[in-house]
Amino acid sequence: MATAVRAVGCLPVLCSGTAGHLLGRQCSLNTLPAASILAWKSVLGNGHLSSLGTRDTHPYASLSRALQTQCCISSPSHLMSQQYRPYSFFTKSTADELWKGALAETGAGAKKGRGKRTKKKKRKDLNRGQIIGEGRYGFLWPGLNVPLMKNGAVQTIAQRSKEEQEKVEADMIQQREEWDRKKKMKVKRERGWSGNSWGGISLGPPDPGPCGETYEDFDTRILEVRNVFTMTAEEGRKKSIRVLVAVGNGKGAAGEWGVMASQWRWCAGKGVARAMLWSPWAHAAGRTFSID
Repeated sequence: MATAVRAVGCLPVLCSGTAGHLLGRQCSLNTLPAASILAWKSVLGNGHLSSLGTRDTHPYASLSRALQTQCCISSPSHLMSQQYRPYSFFTKSTADELWKGALAETGAGAKKGRGKRTKKKKRKDLNRGQIIGEGRYGFLWPGLNVPLMKNGAVQTIAQRSKEEQEKVEADMIQQREEWDRKKKMKVKRERGWSGNSWGGISLGPPDPGPCGETYEDFDTRILEVRNVFTMTAEEGRKKSIRVLVAVGNGKGAAGEWGVMASQWRWCAGKGVARAMLWSPWAHAAGRTFSID
């Protein structure tokens, strides 16, 4: 019914007097339900088409008569409707709303005690590793979770046994646990001296030089990251970050430099470049040595 009302609402814009007669002769609304004709008649008689004034009443009146007399409107043979009612809080709420409630942590709760902020929960992607068609009942859908063709014939819908389904679910749980474990694990040389500081973390080899030279044998380490606050007349208390970076190849060539900037990433990049400039080294028989 709402579709019919919206369609009639667009008729004054699209139809003129001549178009109204043509629409009345050619219209055949076989897809509308029987109740829709009541909405058409009410809108055509009392709605948009009859409230446009006396000047343009005649063309729309002829269109109204044509629609009511010449249109063939029949109800469809069968109609299907399905009601959807959220019987649970988890079914009527979205995934974002549920995660927001599960991971919610107020400012007061985060400041109670020591070490609370390190225990903050993280959102997990529960769809990772999920195959389309897999469910708790173990149905096999050709083309989704099983191949469509087998031995030259199209497979039919089947169901796993209870033991096979339990094994599949156990393998999926084990695979997700392995993914989480791999994400948490870090190489000893990459995690630095402690978990919450940047000291000792490796940034990899420096960027190539302007002439195309590469420094794959060198490694960059962050020695110190410190916040520095200064008072300025324009901005007041201004925060800056000081980063001390060291570059070396483990064969005697090394350099270090400290840089201050508003962001630590800029400090690290600039510090690596400066450290390479202030590390005199030379190649000799495949080895490097420092020049005093």
